[in-house]
Amino acid sequence: MSNVIPFHAAADFRAALKHARRLWEDGDVVILSHAQERMLERGIDMLDLQNVIHTGRVTQQLMDRFTIVGQTVDGKSAGCVVKIANELKIITVTPARKKTRRRQIK
Repeated sequence: MSNVIPFHAAADFRAALKHARRLWEDGDVVILSHAQERMLERGIDMLDLQNVIHTGRVTQQLMDRFTIVGQTVDGKSAGCVVKIANELKIITVTPARKKTRRRQIK
């Protein structure tokens, strides 16, 4: 069983991202089959994923999972959901959502 690194406050997002980047650099990365399938489906390769992690920021935490949003090598916005423990587990990879404007009702 892996040791999950707890991060609870928004200020800890930076520490989580720093730890994720260190794990990536050390090669302690596992890309789950679901993430591999999404990468193929969405045209995101390993260099893109690396760039997302190195240019990105943590935007959300849900329990022990973090969403990192950054840019692919060609500048497109993308994200990944990761679990940070003794290794960096890439759970899924997504193109970043386009912001939609809400219409005001008058």
